[in-house]
Amino acid sequence: MTAPAYSTDLQNAALAESGETWGEPVGATGGGVPSAETDYFIQQIACMSKTMAVAGGTTGGMGTLAASPFTISSPNAILVWHYFSCIGVLDSLINGGVRVIAGQDSSNYRHWYVRGKETDIYQSQWVCIPVDPNVAYQNTQGSPSGSISASSARRWPR
Repeated sequence: MTAPAYSTDLQNAALAESGETWGEPVGATGGGVPSAETDYFIQQIACMSKTMAVAGGTTGGMGTLAASPFTISSPNAILVWHYFSCIGVLDSLINGGVRVIAGQDSSNYRHWYVRGKETDIYQSQWVCIPVDPNVAYQNTQGSPSGSISASSARRWPR
């Protein structure tokens, strides 16, 4: 019997393993600086991580830029894997507890509110969050355009 052959139209914007430059988007500099994490990775030997030992209205996030801009047509989606283990510093969904952001750079992007302290029942494990960038977003930073170069999970404790 011939082994099946599989194909996909998925594109990796970032694998968050190593070799990529990760930083903090404008408006999300609370907490530590993004760095390699070797304890909680989902594949390979590391993942990108950020300490979020802050509270009281502080917003924190991290992201990277794709090698080249791309457009996602509906009903396709950005798939973001994230891991968060400190539910106590997370805000509610309505206040933007967990956001996926995407845009052309770290100063111009859209926010989609995707999880909060009341909905993040999968704490302390990896969760995949799909976001169709063509559906309504909750907020913006700067003046985002239709092309996407930056996308990643962001934890925004308040």
